[in-house]
Amino acid sequence: MVKKTTSTKGCNDGSRDKGFGLANIRWQNRREALREFCRVMKNELYFELGLLFKIGLFAAYKEEAILDVLTHNIINAVSSENGTKSFGVEYGKEHPSPRTVRHRLEKLEFSEIESAFQKINKRILAIAQKQRKFKIPVLLSIDITYIHFYGKRRKYACGMERDRGTNYGYKYASAVISVAGIRFTLHTVPMTEFTSNEDILEELITEARKYVKIKAVLVDREFSNSPCIKKLEELNVKYLTPVIKHRKKFLQSLRPPCKAEMPLGPKKDQLCVPIIAVKDPDNPKVTLYYATNMDIPLEQLEEIIAVYQKRWTVENAFKSQKLEFLGKTYSINFAIRFFFWVLATLLYNVWILCNLTACIALGLDPSEQERPLITAFLFGVNMRIVFLSPLFDGGELEELLRLVIALVKQYLLKNLPEERIIPVYMMNN
Repeated sequence: MVKKTTSTKGCNDGSRDKGFGLANIRWQNRREALREFCRVMKNELYFELGLLFKIGLFAAYKEEAILDVLTHNIINAVSSENGTKSFGVEYGKEHPSPRTVRHRLEKLEFSEIESAFQKINKRILAIAQKQRKFKIPVLLSIDITYIHFYGKRRKYACGMERDRGTNYGYKYASAVISVAGIRFTLHTVPMTEFTSNEDILEELITEARKYVKIKAVLVDREFSNSPCIKKLEELNVKYLTPVIKHRKKFLQSLRPPCKAEMPLGPKKDQLCVPIIAVKDPDNPKVTLYYATNMDIPLEQLEEIIAVYQKRWTVENAFKSQKLEFLGKTYSINFAIRFFFWVLATLLYNVWILCNLTACIALGLDPSEQERPLITAFLFGVNMRIVFLSPLFDGGELEELLRLVIALVKQYLLKNLPEERIIPVYMMNN
């Protein structure tokens, strides 16, 4: 017997062509607005992600059932293998088995995941662009993060500094806008042991330029080398990165605050990099060194510290993605791992878009908010209510009536005195 499920493949209620339909949401009632926002975003995410699974017409479970289970597992921070069974217990409806979910995930194509991510992310960022928040040049932070891996078969896992009992992890690089309250992830790419940092810089910056004008690129020490700085110069962007202290004699000869040029790289292909030396305001005994081609007056050199501190927005983005939106899995399949990372990135961007939309509707400046107007936890709670609750259409009136009757019964039994007799017609009609 084929189980009746609702497929999202090819569905379009018009919201996808009207900016997701977010313009009609009124945020004065924050609770209702948040649920309406989640409802619109479910339609968008399920539409594109559902196309990845290629489920047959007569399959027992369609794309929406698979995505519902995955969403449940993400919200509850459990693995696909362990969370699928609890989904049926919690919601009391038919659901695919863990083996079915795993089978569908194993059929995902890496290139199609990349394409789906770019399509959905482009639409999310297009909404933010309409708010005129990307008109001015912005700081762009680029960094690399690891998802810890435990096991003997380390295919595609990269080496890293030992952390939490392992030296291996799946590696991802992202470009994030360094503006408080608007820290969207513009692009993200997976890395292997053979991926060079300079190639990652080129791809991330090229994609970021499709959405924003870049004021400067903020990168960590692992990009502070001759090949990466040459690539940044070739891309014609301003950059700021801490200097690796491998030329101690040269650096110690500087008297901060000052500017200088430091030779970097092998002698046959040496590059002179402009650097700035300033005293750490929190500890005057410590001198900080930055490589940058930004034009900064000598009397304002210490402001470079505050500029570089904005790079922590990418660290905060990684933290939110891992803690709140990253699905857990025991699989070593590279495509499955990348799918979960892409899904976490999209959900994170949807959460940021939710805050941006709410702030603007309420007349607030999102960059001036010390804390998110809608926390990631509150957003996850509403995802649980909206994404996983049963949806009814015109063809399911019988089920809708049953739900109404059940709610009426529950209300009457709870609010009427025990000695009062409830009429039969009120219970059964």
